[in-house]
Formats: sequence, C-alpha cells, structure tokens
Amino acid sequence: MALNHASIFYHKIKRPCSGYRIMEEIGCKGNEFRAKGNVAGGRRMPVLSSIARRLKKFYFLDGVSKDEVVLEIGCGDGWVGRHLAGRGVRQLTSIDTNPPATIVGDIRDWRSLGLGAQTFDVIVAFEVLEHVDCMDDCFSLLKPGGRLLVTSPNPSADWFLKKLEEWKLNQPRTSPHDHLMYFEETAQFQITRVWRPLRMSQWCIFRRMPAED
Repeated sequence: MALNHASIFYHKIKRPCSGYRIMEEIGCKGNEFRAKGNVAGGRRMPVLSSIARRLKKFYFLDGVSKDEVVLEIGCGDGWVGRHLAGRGVRQLTSIDTNPPATIVGDIRDWRSLGLGAQTFDVIVAFEVLEHVDCMDDCFSLLKPGGRLLVTSPNPSADWFLKKLEEWKLNQPRTSPHDHLMYFEETAQFQITRVWRPLRMSQWCIFRRMPAED
C-alpha cells in the first residue's frame, strides 16, 4: 500500500489548521517520509509509525525547554531521548522494562526504583497508557503545573489499528491493550491541548493540578 500524500493524516479533522502548520514546518510532501528518518534500531520502520514519530517531535517535544526535568516512560529504542538531547535538554531520565532505558523496571514501582515525588516538569508517555494504568503514578511524579505528554489509541478504533499492524503499516504492539481509555479532564489533570488524528489516536497534553487538601 503506497501513501502518496502524507496529508492523509489530516483528512476530515475538525481543526486541521494545526496539523497543516506542522506539515508545513516539516516541509514534507508526498513520499519524503518514506525516503528518510524511518529507520529505528537498524530496522526500517513502518510508514505510519515513521510519520507519527516526526509529528510527535513538532506537536509535543519541541515545546520542552532545555532546563526542564523530563521523565520518559516506555522509551523503546530511545528516539525521544536522542531528540531531546539534540535540542539541549540536559536532565532526562527514561524508564522501561528493557534497555536502553536509564532505569529498567515498572513505572508503578517508582519509589523502589529511586524516583522522587514531584520531581519532574515533563513526563512523556507515548503509547503507554493502553498497556499500563499509571496515571496516578504520573500525578505523583510531576511537579504541580507539570505536563504529561501522552498518546494512546482511540478505544473505538483500536481494532483498525490492529489491522494496520497486521498489514505492516504500523509498529506491532508489544503487549495487549488492556487499559484503553478516553482522555478526559479529572481532578488530577487538566487538558491543555488535544488532537485526534483521523479519530484513531488521542494526542494530549495534560497539566497536573495542585493536590487537594
């Protein structure tokens, strides 16, 4: 299946302007996504995963400042850390159940792993929450006013995302999606920005609310 126009990601989106702005900044048309930046860990990435990775850099990561303290949950091959380090972010910790994470373990065991409460300005958790229910842990680890940058499948579209994986257009899931959820504001988190590409995924920036007395 050939993708001739990367703008497929923005078809029939209620507020397409932000998506088109991102595309203009990337300067990407047609098959440019297929030609560069789609190799991870020595393996060629599926085309949709490559496109999503590039867009996450603009939508989420380029808003992280150099002086912020960042935690990435589920770092995979480490591409987020490499991108942030390349932008001058100096204080970055990653946690995953496998290397190359700086901390190997389960985020829900953060206390025993040496992480401190209210330590981080930013937490990045791309494609994590559908696997692990860790919103309470993120709340505990973030400073008041800190940001949680997350992506997760739209629960009603997860069946189609699984088909895309079978067709090798998207990276395969590493474990079952047992914790699918619709993003919404809670007493812990306020939504400051949300985007739902093709209604298949949820890209959200949460801001941590102050703890209730």
